Amino acid sequence: WRAAPWPSRRLAMAAAAGLMAAGPTAARAKHIEGRVRLAAKQARVVTKFCFDFNKECGKDHCPDNVPPGMLHIDIFDGQRFDESSSGAAAAAAAATASGAAGPAGQKSKTVDPEVYVAMLDDEYFSFPEVSQVWGEANCTEVRHAAKKSFKLDWHKVASASPATRHSSGENVTTRVIEHLRPRWWYIAFVSCSAYEVDVSYRMHLENPLQGWQRELSMDAVGVLWASLLLSGLFGWLLSKQLASLRAWSVGAGGSLEEWKGKPRRWLRLHPAILLLSAAAVLAAAGEGAWLLHFWVWQAGGALAE
Repeated sequence: WRAAPWPSRRLAMAAAAGLMAAGPTAARAKHIEGRVRLAAKQARVVTKFCFDFNKECGKDHCPDNVPPGMLHIDIFDGQRFDESSSGAAAAAAAATASGAAGPAGQKSKTVDPEVYVAMLDDEYFSFPEVSQVWGEANCTEVRHAAKKSFKLDWHKVASASPATRHSSGENVTTRVIEHLRPRWWYIAFVSCSAYEVDVSYRMHLENPLQGWQRELSMDAVGVLWASLLLSGLFGWLLSKQLASLRAWSVGAGGSLEEWKGKPRRWLRLHPAILLLSAAAVLAAAGEGAWLLHFWVWQAGGALAE
């Protein structure tokens, strides 16, 4: 390969400098949102995340009050699918509002759904054990295997809309403290009711000790730097290959810039050279797309699950 002309080298150097200058920026936590329907007395895992660890943390306290992991969930727009959601329930509600009493002289009262947020980790007696019989496991077994569980206030869940989830919905915030190594945690919704329920949720999970990479699961920490390095490498290879292609074109009696005056003489080049050049272009473009993918992830933490 011939050395690239000075302008081309300056352009490559400027591109590499731009990639490095665009390094660490402030990042927000990984955001996940969706809606889940729970069958009677069943559970569903909605996401998993590998949380960091800190050997210096106690059971409920960490140095500088910064835990290795944090989880925050907003739950809202809950719906139940039993007789209370039918037209008969509306009639019963009207009767209750008018002061009608039941057989025992008391107003009818509907029992709220019993729904939990459960957190299970990768220790054998937590998620790995119950996952083997997940389809048959009931709510009690899943809660027993969970390291943490939080009962939801159904009145808050049912009354809150997406616009009011912060003020009137159910909000769960908890620390995740590991002492020995990073662990996978599985976030599940568990229904102990005898009928189906629907809830909407929005959560974010973060590893505060990882700084600008805090929204990344521990298995993905460092992936942006690797993508930056590979993008710079493929960009450099592309610049060298284009310079070589230009030199071969001139040697073949044509010029890439003058193909209109000399109809496509660059096609006289050996197919292997053209194939190698196309491979360099596609490799650089592909790695650039991965860089954009990981950059959006670390900046906003809102990739599709």
